[in-house]
Amino acid sequence: MDIVIPLGTQDKRRNYADLRYSLRSVEKYIKGYKDIYIVGECPKWLTNVIHLPCKDPYLYKINREGNIIHKVLTAAQHPDVSEHFVLLNDDHYYLKRLHVDEIEDWYKGNLNENPAKNHLYQKARKDTHNWLRDFGGHTLDYDGHWPNVFHKEVLIDVMQGINWKDHHFVFKSLYYNLIENVPVRMKDCKIGDETTPEDFGKQIRGRYLFSTSDNVSASIMMRQYFDEHLNTPSRYES
Repeated sequence: MDIVIPLGTQDKRRNYADLRYSLRSVEKYIKGYKDIYIVGECPKWLTNVIHLPCKDPYLYKINREGNIIHKVLTAAQHPDVSEHFVLLNDDHYYLKRLHVDEIEDWYKGNLNENPAKNHLYQKARKDTHNWLRDFGGHTLDYDGHWPNVFHKEVLIDVMQGINWKDHHFVFKSLYYNLIENVPVRMKDCKIGDETTPEDFGKQIRGRYLFSTSDNVSASIMMRQYFDEHLNTPSRYES
């Protein structure tokens, strides 16, 4: 099973440091995958990955979710990507062993619960909830910070039936609410700007992974964590 990571331009000023440390954690802890596909941008230091160039059709601050959908569909339409693939983000940092076959259809509640602080992202959550409700489907929130397994043809079929180009949608929740699956509740673990080092240790204890906000990933706290736990370059760094 291949890994697909969509990559935009927002971390370019830091030379994609998030991706560097994320790949170190992937190599250390994720088992059972074949190739890694980077869809979108490709920093010069990357090696031993397959790059699929893909330009963002929308401005990041206008429709970030549309850019992600566009990249993931680009991977799904590529003949060399495995029939089932694992979608990761560049700000996922893994903490313990996880085989790709152990990834479940995790969700964190309902789309109408726990509104997001980011206005555009909350609009995407609300629009997704309303679309699914009107369609007569479930409205579970699958858009947590964890890996997801997708079936290429099913994903393409699902998204072809939705006018995602003219709306703001969180597509993981669209996909999993529209297919037959077994939802498994999972507590999300995203480290926010207000997190102290003491809270950080408590939040990640026992977890498969954590994610961070943009400001936190560049913080002194996270640099210390990376220096201590992810200081060995991976085979994906030249």
